[in-house]
Order: sequence, then structure tokens, then C-alpha cells
Amino acid sequence: MDNKKDALLSLEAKWQEGIRDWEGNLEKNMSKILTRDIDVTLVEDVLSKYIVFENGKYIYQNEYNAAIISWRPDQFSI
Repeated sequence: MDNKKDALLSLEAKWQEGIRDWEGNLEKNMSKILTRDIDVTLVEDVLSKYIVFENGKYIYQNEYNAAIISWRPDQFSI
């Protein structure tokens, strides 16, 4: 076994959807929900965790973890 340690990285992804107002973001995301009688405030609460307003634009952001794993396969014969 190798003595090198595997690493867990905290990463953040950001991307722009091209919608410049909050109502447009809300409408676009609510169109993906199949339930007709959904509470709009619940959707807004969830979206506010992932959408921020930066430099005049709404930006989606998502934090996630990634693992770096390395190994050296053993040689074998068939």
C-alpha cells in the first residue's frame, strides 16, 4: 500500500443562466416542478441557497466535495 494520503477537496462551481431578474429565475425553476399547488415561498427558500446576485447578474453556485484517489493496479496474469 502506498504511503500517500488521499485528499478530499472542498470545491465551488458557479455558472450563469442568462436570466437577469429574480422572477425569471423563479419561473424557470418552478416550471420543472410537476406538483401544481406548490408553495412559492418554499421554492424561493431553496433557490436563495444556490442563487446569488453578483455584478448585476444572478449566478448559480454550488459547493461540493471531491475526492482525489490514486492507486497503482497490481499486475496479474490470466
